[in-house]
Amino acid sequence: MCKINFITVDLTHEASETVGTEDRPAEAAQHLETAAKLMVRTKQYDRAAEALHTTLQLYSEGKGAAAAGRVVLNLILVQVGSRYRCTSAKSGSYPYFSYFKINTWY
Repeated sequence: MCKINFITVDLTHEASETVGTEDRPAEAAQHLETAAKLMVRTKQYDRAAEALHTTLQLYSEGKGAAAAGRVVLNLILVQVGSRYRCTSAKSGSYPYFSYFKINTWY
């Protein structure tokens, strides 16, 4: 398994911004969705939720209505997983995200 660092996440996010300025929202959304997957792998759940929300907006601008359902489901899983992580951290137990199937998303 390869190790993903924060630089990789930032580069993928910037690739999305670059393509977005060239008026290609569907391709920008694909790059941003990849960045969100990497954010989940590096446990940046809040940033991943923001990226998925922006991805959903980009898909609605372009012709990516079919992919919007997948993004909505991933957004819900990240938000639920993030809340579960916060709740279990307060109680002192470690969360198992496989329950939410977040590990199978990427």
